[in-house]
Amino acid sequence: MLEVSTCGSLNDLDTQISVFGSTCDSLECIGGTGQDIPCGDNGSVFWKTEKNEVYNIYVSGRSSRVGDFVLNINEVPELDGSTCDGSLPLDLGSTTIQSNTTNALSESVDLCTGPRAVRGSWHKFIGTGKTSKISVCNNQTDFDARISLFTGSCDGLSCVAFTWNSCGENDEILVTTHVGVTYYIFVHGPDSVTIGNYLLTIEDVAINDSCEMASSVELASSSQYFGSTLSANNSTAMECTGEITSPSPALWYTFVGSGDVVTLSTCSPQTDFNTNIRVFSGSCSQFGCVSDTTMTSCDDQSITSFQSVADEVYYVRIGGTAPADAGNFVLELNPRSRFFGPSILGP
Repeated sequence: MLEVSTCGSLNDLDTQISVFGSTCDSLECIGGTGQDIPCGDNGSVFWKTEKNEVYNIYVSGRSSRVGDFVLNINEVPELDGSTCDGSLPLDLGSTTIQSNTTNALSESVDLCTGPRAVRGSWHKFIGTGKTSKISVCNNQTDFDARISLFTGSCDGLSCVAFTWNSCGENDEILVTTHVGVTYYIFVHGPDSVTIGNYLLTIEDVAINDSCEMASSVELASSSQYFGSTLSANNSTAMECTGEITSPSPALWYTFVGSGDVVTLSTCSPQTDFNTNIRVFSGSCSQFGCVSDTTMTSCDDQSITSFQSVADEVYYVRIGGTAPADAGNFVLELNPRSRFFGPSILGP
């Protein structure tokens, strides 16, 4: 795939570009930005080249103008999902896409659990500030597919969320995205030989930055939920003394008690700010402070444990320890280890 453009060059000419195939006496228009020789209305011209094919590029000034220009010809990645640079763009909002990893090459990827050689397909989308539920758990996925979610750039990816398997424990990602941030979704198997077909689903819901919009979570063993308070509105919390805290960005979750001890933790390497966990019972209009919690810390993150009451509805607020604290976090319910991290999260 090639791109030809005069964009960004230090020129004094309003240019138009046309790209042709075949020979000069029988030109075949491929694409362009031209008006006098109209091949199209786009800016840069992109096209997939054929081996040994000769191409002719015609550059002129619009409306017969003349002047200086710099012509840039660059090879660009083909958007086929085979590499991070070639990630297939996904529409904003809820969407589904059917694809496969059968032709994917094995590559070493720094997953949340560490570097591993796997075969997979890449997709990308722009964060909307809403909460997205990402999954491949359906009857059209026919192999042990996992999802890894990254931010950053393709030459410096940062893993922020992942699943352990296609269906079962931790089989979906619930993540609150940050507005304008590019997220990369990598659908892959557990190793370099596991491949197949999959249906990727992304469901967008309103951001859970208030008690009324709290995301429902389950008390399954080691359930993980990924969030960002960077796009969250401010909310307040109540101390067990009745004192109201200063407003700060936070996300809210809710679950039903099981009668067992519940442990909530943000002690993950993917949590990048000072977090504070607060637990309430009752309703959003009439909170009851859960006062019998045991709170400990792991560096700048938090762990909270308490004895839940069966069928009691609980609300969890994840915010910062100071009003200005905000960032990305991983909330784990009933973690396998007090300091959970990639080395103990399984394959």
